[in-house]
Amino acid sequence: MSVPLRSLFAPHGARRGATVLALAATVALVCAGCSADAGSSPAPGSPCRTSTPTSTDATPAAEAPPAALVRGDALLLGSIGNGSAEAAAVAAGVALAAREIDASPTGVLGGNLRVIGSATADAGSVLTQGATAVVGPSSPDTAAAVNQVTSAGAVFASATDTAIDRSAYTAPASAPSFVPSAALQASALAQQLTHGGASTVGVIAVDDAYGAAVSAAFTTALQAAGGTVSANALVRPSGSFAAAADAVGASAPDAVVVISHALDQAGLDSLLAAGRIAPASLHLLDQSAADYAGVAAGGALDCVAGVRAGVTADAQFLGQLAGIAPGLSSTRFAAEAHDAVIAIALAANAAGDPAGAAIAAQLPIVTNEGTRCTAYDECAQLQAAGVDIDFDGLTGPLSLSAAGVEQAGSAAAVLYGADGAPATIGTVFGSLTPAK
Repeated sequence: MSVPLRSLFAPHGARRGATVLALAATVALVCAGCSADAGSSPAPGSPCRTSTPTSTDATPAAEAPPAALVRGDALLLGSIGNGSAEAAAVAAGVALAAREIDASPTGVLGGNLRVIGSATADAGSVLTQGATAVVGPSSPDTAAAVNQVTSAGAVFASATDTAIDRSAYTAPASAPSFVPSAALQASALAQQLTHGGASTVGVIAVDDAYGAAVSAAFTTALQAAGGTVSANALVRPSGSFAAAADAVGASAPDAVVVISHALDQAGLDSLLAAGRIAPASLHLLDQSAADYAGVAAGGALDCVAGVRAGVTADAQFLGQLAGIAPGLSSTRFAAEAHDAVIAIALAANAAGDPAGAAIAAQLPIVTNEGTRCTAYDECAQLQAAGVDIDFDGLTGPLSLSAAGVEQAGSAAAVLYGADGAPATIGTVFGSLTPAK
């Protein structure tokens, strides 16, 4: 038995409490040709998919962003990056959020938010210009830049960091992440698998600290949802998946989850060769749910599903993003960056102070229990009236803990095509222990 999740992923826009919603009818998927056991492959000539899924990644026509009001600067926010397509999307999300704040009658702290930097700026350059908050792509691999920001008294909000282990950060509470951690993604996938009828799941994990942490999080979430791990096989970093795939396939699970860093051609071949695991049974999680266009040969990943950070926002946001930053090659993480900036401004309002420490202290408050609001002007008007708010952004609930980690949130549900590229087909919602 295999349990494909193609009809269980929630369309983008699902909010708190959404667990299993049918994907829109426009996503016409027929995986009958793949409904084999985890250890078998589809019959020759029976394609996994008889029609192409409608991806939510397409960018609408450009729209003009809201016009900023003329006021003095009340909050200086740094935008940094490494010049990648991902960094460009983050910078565009920052710029659009700043425009929305500056178009609001309330502004932030009675003034405007001025963005310093760009997709190629470094932390030092924005700090020397007075930024008390910084937004950019980051991970524990770039902890030096994050620690440089927080040691200067500023808050660093990441739009890309999914790490579970945040021990590399000297002040993690001042380094919040506005994307679901790998643990939160694991929770979302476990819930979707069990709601879809999978009672046993095989796990293939890379044998390192990352694989151990994510595998443990997934196992805990799966057991809490009523499922069991039928087999847990480890793979050396950059090693062959053949033995692990054979071992997991032999346990006849309802579904198989791969927890690894991005795979290369050899890794993909060893995972899927000889019908070890049927594509419709396979689910890639977090880093393993990478873009394999040009890597996966011969349609090997066709009909494979995945869960990863970086949801696709609504058409209005994407249109305005195209208006403020035409020519973006990717919009992944733009919505997360946008939500980070809005939350920072709302936290500054709540604190009555643009200082980094004051903002960091208020972020868990403005993203948790209170009156729910979803747009900056709406939230700022509530704050002006003395109402406690719970900001849910373009990406859904944020629910930051005191340690700067999302306790509930949405991740992207993707489906791979014959070209090895992941198409976003909806969102999945996960939840950890509620923030205190």
